[in-house]
Amino acid sequence: GLARLRWRFVTSTLSNAGMAAVVAVVKYAELPFDAVLTAELAQSYKPAPSVYQLAVDYLGYRPHEILMVACHKYDLKAARAFGMRTAFVARPQEFGPDAKPDTAPESWFDLYADSFVALAQAPGRLGRVCSPHPSPARRNVPSIIGTQPPPTCADVIAPLSFRTRVR
Repeated sequence: GLARLRWRFVTSTLSNAGMAAVVAVVKYAELPFDAVLTAELAQSYKPAPSVYQLAVDYLGYRPHEILMVACHKYDLKAARAFGMRTAFVARPQEFGPDAKPDTAPESWFDLYADSFVALAQAPGRLGRVCSPHPSPARRNVPSIIGTQPPPTCADVIAPLSFRTRVR
């Protein structure tokens, strides 16, 4: 899913984890990202607006041109308040087989998917959400950024297991 998304969009991490940790995960899992951003660059943590501002500053997109993809509703609420579009991707096993995280769709999500493969397979819906009016300073490629994962997952558009390799 991530490779397919990257073919059409600029992809980046946006994590509360430290830069060294995220770079190690991206390298170890061979995740195809255009950029690696972490809250460490803003010297803050999500949901602080300064963290979401990183995507605007470093990627050169306006907030409404960015689709924040996450499995944490607090993260998407903050991104939406900042002006970003939102996509929730359910990750029901995030806290183990006995946990019951809230993965229910919300009316304020721009997109909802049960997997990153499903998100990547929604080109018509993704295109409408991700590419409203690209900035003239860049090529016509919308941006998608990922979210903060638990320590066992890659902090990416798709929070994937360390064991997962995306090609």
